[in-house]
Amino acid sequence: SQTKLESLLELSVRTSSSSSMEPMLDSLHVRLMPTSAVQEVLHVISIDGLATDAPSTVGSSDAGLTGWETFSLEWTPSWPLSVVFNVKSMTKYRWLFRQLWGYRHLERVLSDAWASLQAMKGLPAPGLFGASSALLRRMLHFIR
Repeated sequence: SQTKLESLLELSVRTSSSSSMEPMLDSLHVRLMPTSAVQEVLHVISIDGLATDAPSTVGSSDAGLTGWETFSLEWTPSWPLSVVFNVKSMTKYRWLFRQLWGYRHLERVLSDAWASLQAMKGLPAPGLFGASSALLRRMLHFIR
């Protein structure tokens, strides 16, 4: 739930080495988005009038989204910073965060797959997993 995520965020900020973040803790929130990052971008593009033939599914909620796809952090800046960090710029930062968050999830999945392949390395089938292991290593190197 969102409340549990908020409390975990607060706990992680308080126990981290960057104690300078504590004053900003009240303006940092967890947000669970109803649509995927791509759908959100397409929706904004269709509102701005940049897309002439926007898909009909734009703005609709995606029922099959996982927690990784819906998770986002939201920061509400106080007065002097709110002049620079307006709603439009914060939306772009949210898109960037969601994209980087997706890459982090992909890195984790690839690392788990590579670890599984390493565990199978001792099986008596020589050369069976060599090509897939090399491919996973290349993908991990690209993501990192």
